[in-house]
Amino acid sequence: MKNIKKLSLFVSVAALLIACGSEDSTNNPVGGGSANNSIEGAAGFLVDSRDGHRYKTVTIGTQTWMAENLNYAYLQPTADVDSSSFCYNDDPANCENFGRLYTWSAAMDSAGLLLNDGKGRGCGDGGVCAANGTVQGICPSGWRLPQKQDFEILIAFVQDSVDKIVAQKKQNLEPLIEGIEDAREHLKASVWSNLYDTFGFSALPSGRVELNDLLHLAFGSPVDLQYDGLGEYTYFWSSTSSDGFLGGTNVNILSLGNKSSLHIPVPGEIIGVESSGAGDGKSVRCLKK
Repeated sequence: MKNIKKLSLFVSVAALLIACGSEDSTNNPVGGGSANNSIEGAAGFLVDSRDGHRYKTVTIGTQTWMAENLNYAYLQPTADVDSSSFCYNDDPANCENFGRLYTWSAAMDSAGLLLNDGKGRGCGDGGVCAANGTVQGICPSGWRLPQKQDFEILIAFVQDSVDKIVAQKKQNLEPLIEGIEDAREHLKASVWSNLYDTFGFSALPSGRVELNDLLHLAFGSPVDLQYDGLGEYTYFWSSTSSDGFLGGTNVNILSLGNKSSLHIPVPGEIIGVESSGAGDGKSVRCLKK
């Protein structure tokens, strides 16, 4: 019961922060201190002409990102389920607060439903995906899905900026907040982290949905949708994929989680940019073309 109350409080606070975000607000300093220690992203907005939904955006380094999760209702059924995007626990309020969770095929617009560049057609779990270069996918006009290297550029810029601030704080003998040296912590919304959403990326722990189809494959039973991780972690799809285990598809993602959710990077891998199966539902953040 305590965990349920805690999660309800988190969702309420998250909704309040989303609703009350100021158009011209500036970010808090890294770990406190004077305004000279702040690293601010340039804030803006976009309106998705498909449904009129309005999203905050933020420029971080040379990149302009959506500062909220995509919430476009891509409802194309698949062979196994009656939709390919979902609200956490089938609750519309979670879509409003955290955006929708998309299968990778939906994120890529595998069915070719949208008026976009068409590069994501046929891309799904186990499908032959010939996508080269950038892919608009499910993103609004003028925006696209990030590639693996886009996530790497984001993390590298944030880490470099944070390293400079931390070095100055150490030189000044200022106390350091736990986690301040990890770039990923600075991409989290202030309701999730104690580092004040330094760059305005405002990631929320939106969880994921697993499409458990083992019983479906064995006995023809309905696919079981298993939601988990709300309040604990979030994953963002990229358009970069490779062949996976037993004919499946691996997709690069940006992974942000609590300190208990640790991923051990392989040599050459940037922490936070990982590989994941394409069969479940994750969040989407679009990048300006």
